[in-house]
Amino acid sequence: MLLALSIMMFILPALFSVVIHNYLRHGELSGKRKLEFFVVYLVLINFFTFSVSYFRGVKGFRFSDMTLSYRLKYMSLGGVMGFVMPFGVCLLTEDIITIGGFIRYGKRFIRDLKKYISDEDRTVIIVSHSIETLSELCDRVIWMHDGEIREIGEPEDVLEHYKEFMNG
Repeated sequence: MLLALSIMMFILPALFSVVIHNYLRHGELSGKRKLEFFVVYLVLINFFTFSVSYFRGVKGFRFSDMTLSYRLKYMSLGGVMGFVMPFGVCLLTEDIITIGGFIRYGKRFIRDLKKYISDEDRTVIIVSHSIETLSELCDRVIWMHDGEIREIGEPEDVLEHYKEFMNG
């Protein structure tokens, strides 16, 4: 029982972190990336938790000297770190915080939106000021100005009249 708890106190927080990280990345992590992040979280969480334990007076890990109370405290601190750490790692590694990542994210968003809209039995309302986005995604456009409908029709026609209005 104590051996199982000893093993769990090192591994469970890292597994917890991988589950949260995968959720934050919308299930995009492959099996290989999950394994890589598991190793990263295993090292980071246990390094942090061991450091805290060291500064609190625990100078080594001898399983025979560990009390049940200590193992549970270690595991609970690891659990907290396992919950908090994926948010920091995603923030630091998420490519949307870079300009190139923002552009890639925008393209991926448009691609996913096109796929979603492509269903013939679906009506999607998009509110946008981006002429490029509207001309790329829409088969009908409604131009509103000051809360009133100015024109309804094909994107090419309506958006051309909108551009003339805005430039003129």
